[in-house]
Order: sequence, then structure tokens, then C-alpha cells
Amino acid sequence: MKRLAIITTIINKLATITQINGYHTNLGNNIFYFRDLDYEYGETGAISIIDSEEYSNDINLNKTKQLNLSIEAIAFSENTLLDSHNMLEDLENALSDESVGGLAIKATIESSEKSIQTAGKTAIKITLNYQIIYKDERIQQ
Repeated sequence: MKRLAIITTIINKLATITQINGYHTNLGNNIFYFRDLDYEYGETGAISIIDSEEYSNDINLNKTKQLNLSIEAIAFSENTLLDSHNMLEDLENALSDESVGGLAIKATIESSEKSIQTAGKTAIKITLNYQIIYKDERIQQ
């Protein structure tokens, strides 16, 4: 199942987001699949991956799949400008392999959104819309 292999590869890439690996943050220490991230996860930082949409395409007689992921990251911050930039940069760097380890034709961040919530502490939430185009061997002839 190629979809599972792609998602597993992305989770593994996101798990490398630690300061030990040269990133600004330690978001990779807490990765969740298909979980809403309440702001309580901001204490240590966390990432959630949601893969709720997939489409089949027939481009130039090449059967492909388009997988749309929502990747959310959250962390508490006292410097929202710097920390939100660092979080976004870490996510972009971890997802910079457009072939997803050779599994995809193309993978791109289609959009990003930042939001801030202040309820006692200030939390930053980054949401990426990540699109992966890949060939599904089950439909190839």
C-alpha cells in the first residue's frame, strides 16, 4: 500500500525535527496521526498529520493519485514572531524532499497558515496543506 508507505515516510521525516538534528525546535518529539491538537500540547510542541482526502487522476494516460494532507504543529511561545517563523521553517525543511523518498512524483506545500491563541499562555499553531502526487501500482497497466 503506497499511501501507507508515503505517510510513514512523512512521519519519519517530521520526527527528525529536533534541535539535536540542527532544527530550531523539537516538534518531532511528539507526532500524532489524525488527532486534533488542543493547545495543551503546546507545552512540549507537537505535530499532527491528517490524511482525509485522496483523488484519482488520469493525466496523459498516466494513472495517478493525489493525496492531500493537513499537517498541524503547535507550541507555546513567548516570542511569536521568531518562534512561528522557526516552526514553519523546520516543517518546510523536513518536507523539502519533493519525491518523498522516491515514492512520489511530486510533493509540495500548497499553503500555510499561522494562528495564535492566548489563554494564559500564548500558543502558535501552524497548519500546512501538503499535496502529494504519486503513481499507484494497483491501477497501472
